[in-house]
Amino acid sequence: MRAAPRTRVIPWLAALVAIGVLPALPAVSAPDAGTPLRAGAAVVDATWHVGASQGQYAGEGPGVHDFSEGTTDPHAHSTLSNPTNGIESRDTVRALVMDDGDGGRWALVTNDLYIPQDLVNQRVATLLAEHDVLHPESPVGITADSLTISVSHSHSSPFYSSTAWGAWLFQDVFDLRFFEFIARRMADAVIAASADLRPARAAAATVPIAITKRNPEGPTVSEEEEPLPAGWMKDETEGSLNLIRVDDVSGGTPAPWRTESSSAGTRKG
Repeated sequence: MRAAPRTRVIPWLAALVAIGVLPALPAVSAPDAGTPLRAGAAVVDATWHVGASQGQYAGEGPGVHDFSEGTTDPHAHSTLSNPTNGIESRDTVRALVMDDGDGGRWALVTNDLYIPQDLVNQRVATLLAEHDVLHPESPVGITADSLTISVSHSHSSPFYSSTAWGAWLFQDVFDLRFFEFIARRMADAVIAASADLRPARAAAATVPIAITKRNPEGPTVSEEEEPLPAGWMKDETEGSLNLIRVDDVSGGTPAPWRTESSSAGTRKG
């Protein structure tokens, strides 16, 4: 059952940025200096249906295809991992769109997938281009070059969007229905955010960080007959964190964005 909408403060200050992969942000000045900067935020429900596996937490088993017991899933939602039997809370897609007022726009989208998928990202850009053709009166203006997509690295959400066989070793295989579902949810989030642009103030900072491990592999060698370098050298580990804060100044006082959202979280398996 869908959770009732609730007001949610989006903590844009906390790691909105996928470090080192963001395109250049528009120049920002203080609101009282006549800056044209505007920004919009949106949260879209992206919960797939009961029966899909719970990602890496699902565990391998006969799933719903236990022919010895006479059970199968005619829709093939789960081919290797055990299926879910309910939804404890919901997944979401979050979008931030920034407009510099001079024809430049940039969007950041975060979903609850395990790892990013380039084909999904390309599909999102295609859907946004299609929207602009069909709705010339309210174009989004976001292309593949101005779209950044990051993931929450959730191990408990459905993960049927990868066409890479390596991911199928520990996740269920590709499902076109989920691929299209998650791509459309991400496009919907960008469209909703761009339709709610407000005067905004933005600031950025880089701070040192040594808490999280960004180089777990370390400088190792492969186990091939002729060992080759593997992993990354320690001096290639990034020791800083880039932060961006975006405030809504439409009310005169800088404040975090507030938007209607359903609750999000893990699936019940």
